[in-house]
Order: sequence, then C-alpha cells, then structure tokens
Amino acid sequence: FVRGHGNDAAIVAVTRLAAHLPGVAEQLVVDRPAWEGTVVLPPRNASGRVFHNALTGAAGTIAGRIRAGDLLAALPVAVLEVR
Repeated sequence: FVRGHGNDAAIVAVTRLAAHLPGVAEQLVVDRPAWEGTVVLPPRNASGRVFHNALTGAAGTIAGRIRAGDLLAALPVAVLEVR
C-alpha cells in the first residue's frame, strides 16, 4: 500500500497468510529465505530518497526495489515514511 502527498509518501507492507510459509513456527516473523525473490516496488519518484521505518526505527535510502526479507525482518509489518 502506498500513499503520497506532495513529495512525501508512506509505504505499508504486511505479511499475509504467514502460517503457510516455510520458516514459520510459533513466531510472528517469517525467516528471510521464505521471502526469496519477493520485493516491494516503491513509487517511481522514491528512488534515491530517504526512508524511515516508523515501527522499528530503521532508516536508509531507497535504491530501486526493496527486498521483502529485509523490510519484514523484525516485524510482520513495516510502515516506511519516505521523505
């Protein structure tokens, strides 16, 4: 899910049906290998912009596709603020 306003954007990614993925036992987080080849496509104008994960505090710069395994490594949901 992506929402934009002016130059800012919010990207929300949520794990869906995680219980059916390999690497899931009694935990909320899906192991990275289960996300192999899965990516989140940010808005075209987000490349090179700074993001901040509002839930984990992680930050970085968007450089094309965002690997789901990286995005969902700490929690089964991510809320990125793109500035």
